[in-house]
Amino acid sequence: MKHLILLAVQGVTLRLPEIGLKCIGIDTSDPMLGLAKEKARNHGLDITYLNVDMRNFNLNKKFDLLTMAGNSFQALLTEKDQFRCLSSITIHMHDKSLFIMNTRNTTDDEMRDAPRFEHWHDFIYDKNQLVKVYGMQVFDPKTNIVKYTTKRSWQSFETLTKIELKFTNLTNLSKILRQSGLEI
Repeated sequence: MKHLILLAVQGVTLRLPEIGLKCIGIDTSDPMLGLAKEKARNHGLDITYLNVDMRNFNLNKKFDLLTMAGNSFQALLTEKDQFRCLSSITIHMHDKSLFIMNTRNTTDDEMRDAPRFEHWHDFIYDKNQLVKVYGMQVFDPKTNIVKYTTKRSWQSFETLTKIELKFTNLTNLSKILRQSGLEI
């Protein structure tokens, strides 16, 4: 059986055991880990979830596949933290390991201020409930960090969340990947 580690718990952990991968998911958010464990149980999946910081972890194991999806890499707000995370990934790889990650590009749409809520998109939640999503953002050009405030308008309530994400351009990302021992 192939072994896989997922950094910062994502929905992808629910699909990969179905194709024969033994998965471990890591995150530092107990609420996120709790949701992931519940979803795995509800799907009858055997997935290990650990409260581990992706900036500095050692599970004393090598993996065939390592993934980082969503905004996980962007949640690392300094080059030092990005390097530490990628270096931790490197020590969990063998010669034939594969590391797959995604991150959003630095685009004019992201690298701007939007001081008032704008409509971003809608989505349908359980039982056809329409949820409207609005956001505002503040961009710091010195750090390439965007502070987002997201408002989700459900039928009977609203939620408000805040997150900071760092946008790393391809040149700097390539440099950090190489410095941490990874090949593109």
